[in-house]
Amino acid sequence: MRDLDLYMKESEQQALQVLFYLSVLTVTQYHEIVNRHKGGNNITEQVQRALAHVGPLLNDLLLDFQGFFAKTILGTHGRELFNDSLSCFKGEVSVVELAMQLCSQEWLTALERHAGVSFTKLLREGRHVASSTDEYLVKLALWSENVAAEAIAEHIVRAAEFEMTSKQIVSALLAEQHN
Repeated sequence: MRDLDLYMKESEQQALQVLFYLSVLTVTQYHEIVNRHKGGNNITEQVQRALAHVGPLLNDLLLDFQGFFAKTILGTHGRELFNDSLSCFKGEVSVVELAMQLCSQEWLTALERHAGVSFTKLLREGRHVASSTDEYLVKLALWSENVAAEAIAEHIVRAAEFEMTSKQIVSALLAEQHN
């Protein structure tokens, strides 16, 4: 039971990290399109096309972890942002409205407050793993170099022994022929 609770906590934290990451990407993409085409007629179509793949993923993530997000993503004064915006996440609205919801200052602040710390932890862990991997690869390369050097040295010694033995055999055969 304890392992299951730990697994659920880790899953929820990872979901929060993914939500934060996807939200930042969605908001950034949304703002880039809007700023690039101010006054344009087809902004909605472009946003819809650009975010078509992330929308269903965000919807699934938000609905799968609905209970956790409802308790975690709180606005100012503890207001439940998630339940207030649930219609945006049930696929009843376009991905453009979903992006606009994520762009709201209250949502961004709540996500950054809760998911930002978690995401930063994930980045720190990733850097630690990368650093550990680098150290391991350097050690492995040095070890491989030593093994290769030992193999080459052993090969040289065996080649010299073979050469010496061959010369002795040839000398013995030549000596036999002269006798």
